[in-house]
Parts: sequence; structure tokens; C-alpha cells
Amino acid sequence: MTIKKPIQFRAVHTKTRWRRASHESVANALGNKRGARALFDHLNKAIDYSKHGEPLYVLIWDERLPGSGEIVKPDHSRWDGLQHAPVSDQEINRFESGAAASDEDLDLFFARANPSLAKARLREVSDGPATSLRELPTPETEAQLEEQLQAKIQDSRGITADARRQRLLVASSSPVRIEVRTTAFIRNADVIVEVLERAAGHCEECRRPAPFVRASDGTPYLEVHHIVPLSKGGNDLVENAQAICPNCHRRKHYAQSDQTI
Repeated sequence: MTIKKPIQFRAVHTKTRWRRASHESVANALGNKRGARALFDHLNKAIDYSKHGEPLYVLIWDERLPGSGEIVKPDHSRWDGLQHAPVSDQEINRFESGAAASDEDLDLFFARANPSLAKARLREVSDGPATSLRELPTPETEAQLEEQLQAKIQDSRGITADARRQRLLVASSSPVRIEVRTTAFIRNADVIVEVLERAAGHCEECRRPAPFVRASDGTPYLEVHHIVPLSKGGNDLVENAQAICPNCHRRKHYAQSDQTI
């Protein structure tokens, strides 16, 4: 009778990137003659190292216990010869489903587990001024807030992917909450209903059916757009409005003038 081994063991080698095995216990997965430590020390006689390549990382989790995942790599300065870092169930599932487990991605788990290491790594990959998001004054209006976000996005696009990922390691996961001023128009509900009725469930720009119906009342979801914006002196009239799909609405506001869907 085959004994079920609940501890899942995935070895990442230089050649074989996701070698599957299992163990009876976490202790065995880490320390026995076929565990991670023996694997890294080339003591696992069952492994063809010439075929699989040098072992780099091992991921271990108990399939019975959500949140039990960890990744280890060799570190002879540690008492057990291994450096440990937690791995989320979501990341494990991503790798299990076939996503490539790159060395860069796997090393990030250790950096997250060690903030001082993450900061040192950030300095190591720094490309100069571009790796630090520009310091901008606190926005006072919603428009300034959006303008600053777009400026920071351009900064982020101007650095290497490695520098950006390392910067993420030391970034706060809680966004700063601020209050900004905003200007709004009290719109005529009759104009909105008339324009939506005229559209009869089809975008008045691309002529396609509305992409979905509203959960609140089951009506086709279209957005009423002012041809001459209210902010530029346009009138809130049926003649100055059209019912369009979200995609066309975004295109109206953000696309280049000669760009079509």
C-alpha cells in the first residue's frame, strides 16, 4: 500500500526548473537523506545532478495546511545550512500551474523576508536618481493628484525592471490618504435618461452593444459623455451628449486624436 506523503517538495535546478517530490514530514523534507540540505550538498544519491543541474532552491508546503509554504536555499552560515523565506499559497499555485519560476522571482522571497537585505539590494541595483520616485508637493486638487501619478508612472517606466522590483520590496503597502478639492457639476437626470433611451443599448460611437447590464436595474451599461465637456463650457443638453461604452469613453478622454479602436 502506498503511503500518502502530504509534504510537497519542489526542487528548482539550473536545468530542471520544477522537479516534483513529496515527503512524510517537513523535518524529512528539510533534513533527511533526500531532503533539501542533502540535495544542496550533493548527498542525495537518487538525484542525477548531471541531468537536472545544480540545485538552487526548494519549495516546501503541507497540502493540508494553507499558508504553510516556504522556500529554502543553501546558506552555510545558518545553523541548519539553509536560508528560509515564506511563500504564499497564491505564488505556489502560480508555479504549480506552469508559470516559470525564475531565479529573480524566487530570490525576491528572501528579500521580502529580510528588509535590511532588500534595502541593500535596492542600493546595489540603483541606477541613480531615476530609481527614486521624484518628490512632488502634496496635491491640492484631484487633477493635480492624477497629474502626479502619471509623472511617477513615467519615472517607473524609466528604470530597469530589476530596480523597480527591488524598490517594491521596501515600499509601503498602505497608500497615504489625503484630502483634495474637487469640482463637480449637478447634472440633469432627464438628459441622461433621454440619451440612454436614444442609444437603445448600443454605443453611439462604435455601434456595438453595451458590454454588460447594470446589477442595480438590469439596464445596458453605457456612459453619458458630453461632446463639448462641461468643464470647457459645454451645455448639459441632449444635443451635446452621447451614450457610449466605457472603452469609447476612455478613448475620448485619453487616446491620441487620430487613434481608432
